[in-house]
Amino acid sequence: MSKSRRQLRAAAVCLVTVALTGGSTAAAPSGTAHYPDLVTLKPSDLGIDSSGGRKLLVFSNTVWNAGNGPLELRPANSAGQTKAYQRIYTHDGQGKWALQSEVLAGTFNFHSAHNHWHFDDFSTYQIRNVAGDGSMGGNVKRTSTKQTFCLADTIEINSSLEHAAQMSYPVSNCDQNNIQGISVGWGDKYSWYLAGQNIDVTGLPNGVYYLYSVADKTNRIRETNNSNNGASVKIRLRGTKVIVLS
Repeated sequence: MSKSRRQLRAAAVCLVTVALTGGSTAAAPSGTAHYPDLVTLKPSDLGIDSSGGRKLLVFSNTVWNAGNGPLELRPANSAGQTKAYQRIYTHDGQGKWALQSEVLAGTFNFHSAHNHWHFDDFSTYQIRNVAGDGSMGGNVKRTSTKQTFCLADTIEINSSLEHAAQMSYPVSNCDQNNIQGISVGWGDKYSWYLAGQNIDVTGLPNGVYYLYSVADKTNRIRETNNSNNGASVKIRLRGTKVIVLS
């Protein structure tokens, strides 16, 4: 069931309509730092895969950039480690863009299942309990082992943003020495059939839970808004079925 993102790039690039919440309302003034704004969409395409002797909750996950500037990460190889530096841009009054600064954001590592390099600890997937008032609780029942991502433009979300761009960061850029990122107005979608797009729920009792996805949980990436990095769906697990409740 696992496929390479490079094989699926052509099929993944498309225009979608979503509820655009948490995005920037206006671009930053010229001469100032233009930061990205990472927004996680609700997990979608949920299902159960029990073909391998385990019970896996599979799903698609999308993180998009609703900010003033691109999310761009530059690799730097040193002493056997590949560090990731976030590049922050600005522009002048004529709209000419320039690099303003760089800041260390984390590391890259090779992901053998996808056959390219991933930025470490970008997203976290969890199964959580339901609180007494019906909201998402803080009790983490299960966590995905996959938290590394090749950051790329795979799905256009909102081309009306002031600094929305054409595709600038294709999946083919995810080699060790290539810059990765997400352009303004674009999202990085990992579809349910890709390696690691699951949480092992083997032995988890039937019942109602929340599936929660959060990008940049430890806030290593500089952005305009950290409050919209997470999204959740309320689900019911029943045998080999999953039902989305909200």
